[in-house]
Amino acid sequence: MRCEYMSVQITNNLNRNLSGLISAIEICIDKKLIMPALMLLYSGIDVVGALERKPNTGTKANFIRWVDSYMLKAYPIGCSGLELYGARCGILHTMAAESDLSRCGKAREITYAWGDATVEHLKKAGKIINHPNILAVHVNDLLKAFKSGLAIYFDEINKDGVRSSLVIKNAGIWLTDLPLSVVSHVLSLNNTEKV
Repeated sequence: MRCEYMSVQITNNLNRNLSGLISAIEICIDKKLIMPALMLLYSGIDVVGALERKPNTGTKANFIRWVDSYMLKAYPIGCSGLELYGARCGILHTMAAESDLSRCGKAREITYAWGDATVEHLKKAGKIINHPNILAVHVNDLLKAFKSGLAIYFDEINKDGVRSSLVIKNAGIWLTDLPLSVVSHVLSLNNTEKV
């Protein structure tokens, strides 16, 4: 019974954290805070990709596997998982389009349209400033791809008990919010002073 209770709690925490993350991304986009929105979005992909991490695999492999298997199948946006990983590295490490992968020619740099701008606007501007090979992605499309990928991913996971158990196990390390009343109750169980 305790194991079942923990599984439900972890699932609730996973849903709450992912819903909160998506809400935060949407708030950032609405407030035109595009760089923070991208940082949250790429971090979210990292987190979801790690839910079924394979032994001895790193963030890059998990990120690319999840993006190619779910995000880009659900909502193609004209780039590869490797290119999104390069974009992720550029945004998270230097707030730039350039990354180690783009510098060595393994991935194209991604630039972002947002608001009323279109991918076509960005491509035309790139030609004018002598960057004709701009890989442009609209921030809203990137978020749609993430949300669509999540829907397909969790639909698949919910039908597979083994994979579901692994996801619950890996999500079990996630931080969660605990109300002060819960912390006080736990402390009272050990005759410790209430908070």
